[in-house]
Amino acid sequence: MQGLKELIIRRLAVLPITLVIITLFVYLVIRSIPGNPVQVLLGEEFSKDAAKELERQLGLDRPAFLGYIDWFSNILKGDLGFSLAVAYRIRVMDLLLQRIPVTVELAVLSLLIGLIVGVGLGIVSGLNRGNKIDVVISSLLLLNLAIPVFVRALILVLIFSIVLRLLPSSGYVAITENPLDNLRLLFLPSLAAGLGVASVVARITRASIINATGSDYVMVAIAKGLPKRLVISGYILRNALLPIITITGLQLGALLGGLVITEAIFRVPGIGSLVYESIIQRDYPVLLGCVLIISISYIMVNLVVDILYAVADPRVRYGGLNE
Repeated sequence: MQGLKELIIRRLAVLPITLVIITLFVYLVIRSIPGNPVQVLLGEEFSKDAAKELERQLGLDRPAFLGYIDWFSNILKGDLGFSLAVAYRIRVMDLLLQRIPVTVELAVLSLLIGLIVGVGLGIVSGLNRGNKIDVVISSLLLLNLAIPVFVRALILVLIFSIVLRLLPSSGYVAITENPLDNLRLLFLPSLAAGLGVASVVARITRASIINATGSDYVMVAIAKGLPKRLVISGYILRNALLPIITITGLQLGALLGGLVITEAIFRVPGIGSLVYESIIQRDYPVLLGCVLIISISYIMVNLVVDILYAVADPRVRYGGLNE
């Protein structure tokens, strides 16, 4: 337990530094974008006085680094500012709180699909290494991995929405309003994102199964005459679990911040679509708020993965982490 506490403390200590680096980089990139963002934001209401006031609010009248310090100091006070988009005009935090549950639900559903499909195919492929089943599965996984998510999404819409007319192509209903419609609307975007996860998980699972199958302890178990089912479940699968835990956490973190295209295509009102909208509308406070939330989520997910990894395998050491 003491070792786990040390691990958590070390990871949390790195959190502020990581957030500063990420948000500073994004802030400087936003400031370096060509064009006049103030004119874009004001539109028909553009005037010199309004432009100067908006520049003051955004910190654009000051050097980029000083503007970042002002923004980050407000974050420490719990103030992410206000959205500048005409469609919102509300506090950034309130807007994020509306969108976060949607993205979390979509990411979890996508991860579940990816794990079910990926682990299943990886086990079958790994246990049948070198034969026709392995070749077919590996080829399909490689093909699926090469297909961009937007192409995969369009193919799924074409099949399930246009040809078969089984599922709606876009939209969203909260799970608290209608659970059945919620799942119907989120199935296609979850499948589009989840299939990408499945290819990665399946390849890692296959490699882990092959590695575990050739290990000494499996050879000893087979030599003792243990049933094949027991060898697979008690020795091979159990010892192939650690890489799967790691890749699962990494994929969940990637999903929380990488659903921009998926949410935009299927019109799912989550953090991803909010990132897309804020880029189009040059809504800097919202974009920076999204980056902050995504960064924190990714770091916390990786912290949980590190803890699970240590619990699953007591032999693993993390610096001062004891066995």
